[in-house]
Amino acid sequence: MEPMGRICPFLALAADHRTVVDGYDPDHRCHAVAEPDPLDRTRQLQLCLTEAHRSCERYVAALERHRAENAGQSLASPDARIARTRLVLEPGGVEGPADDGRPPLGRRARRVLLAAAAALIILLVLVSGAVEGLAGLVAGPSATPTPTMAASPTPIPPPPASLIEVTPTPSPAVPASQPAPTLTPVPQATPRSYVVQQGDTLFDIAARFGTTIAAIQQANGLGGGDVINPGQVLVIP
Repeated sequence: MEPMGRICPFLALAADHRTVVDGYDPDHRCHAVAEPDPLDRTRQLQLCLTEAHRSCERYVAALERHRAENAGQSLASPDARIARTRLVLEPGGVEGPADDGRPPLGRRARRVLLAAAAALIILLVLVSGAVEGLAGLVAGPSATPTPTMAASPTPIPPPPASLIEVTPTPSPAVPASQPAPTLTPVPQATPRSYVVQQGDTLFDIAARFGTTIAAIQQANGLGGGDVINPGQVLVIP
């Protein structure tokens, strides 16, 4: 085990109180209190990760509790140092030694191993596909079996003519001719005439006879004008 050094022994990650990052980490918690709480960046860099942690009130109180709980036990020699019993992640992702002496893997090492495993799987898939394609080229196209000629069936002789019953085919019915429809001529409307009275307008005359101003103008050659005079005879279509 390595000496604790400048990092507070009560500083650890929230999910694993045996692991601490040698630098600021938002997951750091202070385990010197009953309910570990998060630590801001300034407190970590100026207190928890430096020698100044020895003056922290939480650190001092935790040591006092430790001494009270272990009262009566033999004290360590004056030159003894607190040993680290947890993993420390150094800057760059390399962790310190674990309790059992096995070299643990850091975050960067885990990423490298995962990337290598993924690359190996992709390589195996590509090699497998290449091997299958090469095997198909070596084997060549499969031989198409030559179809065998089936034996011709023995022809069955037709029955005698005396046994064949001939059914007469009915002739199609000829539809009777129908008389051509008679067209009834549509009677043409007889034009009417109207003598213009004082105060009449084309609008009033068209409304009276159920027609339009344009029809009256066209029937009387008025063009686009609407000027009419009293006593003038108009053809009403």
